[in-house]
Amino acid sequence: MIFPGQLGPICRFLEDLGLDCGPGAVPPDSFLPGVAIAEGRLLYDSERLGSPGDLLHEAGHIALVPARFRGQLDDDVDAVIAGLLAGEGEAPPDAAEREALAHTEVMAIAWSYAAARRIGVPATCLFWPGTYRMPPGQTPDQLAGQLEQGLFIGIQWLARFGFCAAPPPFGDPAAPDPFPAMRRWLAD
Repeated sequence: MIFPGQLGPICRFLEDLGLDCGPGAVPPDSFLPGVAIAEGRLLYDSERLGSPGDLLHEAGHIALVPARFRGQLDDDVDAVIAGLLAGEGEAPPDAAEREALAHTEVMAIAWSYAAARRIGVPATCLFWPGTYRMPPGQTPDQLAGQLEQGLFIGIQWLARFGFCAAPPPFGDPAAPDPFPAMRRWLAD
């Protein structure tokens, strides 16, 4: 594992938010090496974990999904979200929830960056060459630069749903504490 010293601060931050994160049984074919989500709980195997920053990204998915659906999340977050968007389940999402669910991937990238900044984790722990879903043609440094400059689309979605204020040039220049500062960390 790279950045082993960041595992403790990341787990404490997530627990402080009320997100359940801890060591546990992670299937060998898990979505990310050493990381699994089971019934909305984030599990990790520190022996197989690529970087603790991967926990922040997956926690972003959990945090951004409307609270009433969190317990349904499992290792294949995309499949669960696709099912919710298709109206599967007892109480399908309303229009606002559908819009949020449709943008959780880009919001999770921005959320995880804001979380890393909040707890002092270097961006290289979060965006490392082996990480999942690095946007095509981008390097970890380019993605971190876009987030730092407020140019990543996920920031605008976070702002739209009230998680943060959009930074200039897209937000109100008079708004106090724009992204990466967060107004709230969890979806209702």
